Amino acid sequence: MRFLITAVLVGFVGCSNFFTAGAFKQVPSPLQFSHSAGFHSEPFMLELTSSLNGSHLYYTLDGSVPDPNNTMTDAQWEAADRTTRVRTFRYQGPINVFAHLRRENDISLIPTAPSWSEPTAHQPKALVVRAVAVSASAETEVITNSYFFPHPFGGTNHRLPVVSLSTNRDGFFSPEYGIYVPGISGSNFRERGDEWERETHFELFDVHRNRVLAQSVRVRIHGNATRVYPQKSLRIYARDAPHGSAILNHRFFDAKPTSKHKRILLRHAGNDNRGAFMRDAVMHQLIHHLPIDTQHYQPAVVYLNGEYWGILNFRDRHDEHYLHAHHGIDPKHVAILESNARLRIGTDDARMDYLEMVAAIGNGILDSWEAVDDRMDLSQYLDYLITQMYSNNTDWPHNNIRYWRYTGSSHGPLGARNDGRWRWLVFDIDFSFGLIHRGTGKHTNMIEHLLVENLRHPDRGMPWWAHDLPLGIVAIDEARAELIQRTATHLSTTFHPVRVTDVIQFSAQQIEAEIPNHYRRWGRPSPDGWQNHVNIMIDYAKDRPDIFRQHVVDFFSEADGVAQLTVAGLPGYSDVKLHTVPLHSQTPGVEVVGGVWSGLMFTGSAPVVLTSGDVDLRGTVLSGGHQVVEQTRDRLAFTMSGDVSVVLP
Repeated sequence: MRFLITAVLVGFVGCSNFFTAGAFKQVPSPLQFSHSAGFHSEPFMLELTSSLNGSHLYYTLDGSVPDPNNTMTDAQWEAADRTTRVRTFRYQGPINVFAHLRRENDISLIPTAPSWSEPTAHQPKALVVRAVAVSASAETEVITNSYFFPHPFGGTNHRLPVVSLSTNRDGFFSPEYGIYVPGISGSNFRERGDEWERETHFELFDVHRNRVLAQSVRVRIHGNATRVYPQKSLRIYARDAPHGSAILNHRFFDAKPTSKHKRILLRHAGNDNRGAFMRDAVMHQLIHHLPIDTQHYQPAVVYLNGEYWGILNFRDRHDEHYLHAHHGIDPKHVAILESNARLRIGTDDARMDYLEMVAAIGNGILDSWEAVDDRMDLSQYLDYLITQMYSNNTDWPHNNIRYWRYTGSSHGPLGARNDGRWRWLVFDIDFSFGLIHRGTGKHTNMIEHLLVENLRHPDRGMPWWAHDLPLGIVAIDEARAELIQRTATHLSTTFHPVRVTDVIQFSAQQIEAEIPNHYRRWGRPSPDGWQNHVNIMIDYAKDRPDIFRQHVVDFFSEADGVAQLTVAGLPGYSDVKLHTVPLHSQTPGVEVVGGVWSGLMFTGSAPVVLTSGDVDLRGTVLSGGHQVVEQTRDRLAFTMSGDVSVVLP
């Protein structure tokens, strides 16, 4: 589902908020707008009316909360500090919407980072009207409507959803406490915690331009190193508030059935903000079907105080509320760690449990698949490693690594997300698809990056802890063999060049028309530069599988080369799996034609494994260069020395 959002920041320490002092009784709003919020084909005269006896109407056009004590003349407005000024009007008659749509750039002229540059073009505009009725004894709630118009009425035509954030600007831009600027300290945007969280009114419009959500939320700056970028990521919190709710009750993503969110991100493209602006999003879309916790994606256009603010992307926020929404995990009984067992959520007992597990694996105490799998979801971890290595994410595993487990006393059965085992979260894969090394990135040997110590920084080495767990895992024969052939399986399915290219092209088409507007706002990426990065991604998709296969052959003695595996006799409903990947056409990247699937697997001593609950694999017929290792009703394992044909019974 595509959608448009409008949000208005109100009421926080440091900002005037006339309506939080408790001096008036607040009543359900009898305040009416003559035109509904949303998209209109042409401007109009906007009328405000109220049935509150003896009331006066006040409104703002700059996104601030109306305050009768904050009226000013045009001259006073022009003379006021751009970073903090707000202005309230007393309603005297219809508002000429068109007169306000051609206004000059305003908050886009406020520097937001050392590398910020002033936009040279006139930015598209929307109009945000916030109004309240006040009598001697009562006030209505503040009503917020945002209005969007096409070119030539000050706006532009967007193919993406649109987000409008309207704010008492000092909360974002004040040198003392603005969360979006360097400020007096030089790093306001690096601050964290509740004190740097701003209350916000949030309106949601769907693709048909109908408003489907309106409530108060709270906003923080999101991210780590990328906070220093001129355009910043935002974290949206659902909070109980006078006009808020503890959840955001909306289905933000087509591919995600969940409609209840405690938190959600409006994220830029991270390190890819000068490149294709979608590398991380593409990688997450490629692995959504795997048993890995990813972040869904929906690009949108942002307006701030009615001023064009570029592209930001709706993404999941990985935290205890995400785990509750997706897996039913009690937020009070979860531990989330990052980096070298740094505790984000939970108790130190969980941290010590993880460190003890890693040490036991590294020391060979946990020396079998079963022993390790009892403590961590080993199958999920292998999918996680393959994803990171395929993507060429060189900003990992020493960084951008996070993992979690359920810590409650009542565990579910093995395989359930509340079984108490450690699992990994995927996030910030911005370095993927050759971002850093451009055309040569597809050649990066991520197996060596992951498993060879001192390779990344020969003078000082990658931190020891970044190697410890993967080295311990590949020291286990069964895990190493599974990693080898599961890599082959994913390269012929999940990361098949045709599938990856399709996802890249679809994602590029989503944002292509908006890139010129975004460039005129932020100066990055240029349309030509953006297209060049898209082409690099497509080139990467075509060549990376063969290059990755060669890296496997070069590194692991169990892999001698590659050969064709053909599996015939696949019924359409089959649950036949090749190393956990179901061989039916509903699986992304799997093409079954006439009951036949084929792909490249590794020759050598690492066995290829087929499993099924529906098909009795004892009747399977194999031909070609192979040696059967195991053949039971539900499992068939064999090594390959050349092309192999498998015919199911």
